[in-house]
Amino acid sequence: MAPSLSPTPIRDQKYYFPDGNTVVLVENTLFKIHRFQLIQDHSAFEGMFSCPTVASPEGLEGESDDNPIRLQGDSVEEMRALMGYLYSLPHEIQTDLTNNVFFYKRCRLARIARKYHFESIEKWALDAIKAFWMSRDEPSQMSMFRLRETTNVASLCQNADLVGIVTVAWIKIVKAGKISDIKFAIQIAEQHGLSSVKGPAYYAIMVLGRDVWETDATITTSQRVKLLSGFHDCAQMWNRFEKQALPDITHSACTPTNQTSPQSSSVTPSRCKSGWVHLWKTIFTHPVVRDVLVSRSPADVIGKLSLIADVLKPLHQEMFESTGRKMAAGCLKSASAMIKALSEAISVKLPDIFVDPK
Repeated sequence: MAPSLSPTPIRDQKYYFPDGNTVVLVENTLFKIHRFQLIQDHSAFEGMFSCPTVASPEGLEGESDDNPIRLQGDSVEEMRALMGYLYSLPHEIQTDLTNNVFFYKRCRLARIARKYHFESIEKWALDAIKAFWMSRDEPSQMSMFRLRETTNVASLCQNADLVGIVTVAWIKIVKAGKISDIKFAIQIAEQHGLSSVKGPAYYAIMVLGRDVWETDATITTSQRVKLLSGFHDCAQMWNRFEKQALPDITHSACTPTNQTSPQSSSVTPSRCKSGWVHLWKTIFTHPVVRDVLVSRSPADVIGKLSLIADVLKPLHQEMFESTGRKMAAGCLKSASAMIKALSEAISVKLPDIFVDPK
């Protein structure tokens, strides 16, 4: 008989108890623990141990090192995290959770608790991870791998609160604008279905320009297709805005019943509407504003709309001084609000824009 190529299992230095009654093998490490610990919290082990067992020449499974219960797909570190919780006293569990080492232990604990249905332990681990992130003001480069680990756990455990926390953190990283971090955010977002991260991340790469993302070897073919699709849709959207005024605003402030001063009484609804159309055209002919708009990516529709919302009031004043055209103050405010709302609406739709059209 050929000799076994598998290394001889080793006993865990901490969680191999002489008086334990159940031997478990994880990777190449043996744990000898007490069965009552494994069946608490109505875990999956409770059902496992309640099933009839058939003795083999090596004895019952789990009774000895020669015939341990083999757990597949778990890591030694995850098993140690579970044992650490099961065998710790209450005050030992409440260790300083801001410590990096303990943070990763909580992530491992959440994963293995989820797998074997230790519901109360899973909840405690997730609450501990949330507390870790709530104690931090901003995500930083130093926390990138912790953020990835947290995202993995949040997705696996389908925890809405934790998904919300990591989503906000990833979006902040995307807005910081470091291209390597943005590409990492895309990878994580697509892996875990975080559409509210994927959309802004693709957009941030797109506005850098085609010469950037079409020559970047780290961007996959599938991602390039999505970027090209989004570029086309956003550029077309902006072209439509350039050729015509935005949808008509609500001219409630210029109606006779809402005129509040002698000065505003001259701004009739028809004059206000005419002023809005002229103001929109002025945006694209004003030398300074036009040059700033042209300097941006042809597809940066959100950035251009945000710029227009910011300059609308001073442009209106300049238009009035040069042409006498004006809008009622309330209608001008309504126009600015509408542009901002339109920009936000496009932002929400970004995940549906950056798709593979096939």
